[in-house]
Amino acid sequence: VMASKAYELRHLDGDDEPCVIVYAANSREAHKRFGEIDNATFMKTQVLRKPEFDAYAPNGPSVTDLIAKHDWWFSCRACHERVTLDECPQFIVRGESRHAPVVYCNAACEEKKAK
Repeated sequence: VMASKAYELRHLDGDDEPCVIVYAANSREAHKRFGEIDNATFMKTQVLRKPEFDAYAPNGPSVTDLIAKHDWWFSCRACHERVTLDECPQFIVRGESRHAPVVYCNAACEEKKAK
C-alpha cells in the first residue's frame, strides 16, 4: 500500500478559496476522491500537491490550523467577509468540518448571527 500524500483541491469557479485537503497515492486518485466528497465530478477542479500537509494525515489539518498556520481563509458565517489571521486575529471556529466550517470574524459577528 502506497503512503498517502496530501493534495489541495479547489473548484475553478472564479474564487480563490481553497476547497479541501485530501490524501491519496497520486493526483488522479485525489481528483476522484474530491468528486466522491463533493459529488461534483462534472466541475473543473485544480489538484495541487501539498507536502506541507502530509504530516496531518489521515484526517488533515483543522480549520483553525489552516487559518492560523497556513494562510487559508474562510468566509465569516455572519458578515461573509474573509476570515484570515491578519484581518481577524480573534477569529472563532465553531465547526471544524473542512467541508462546511462555521467560522466567524470575532465574537461580535458570532453574536450577530445568533440573533
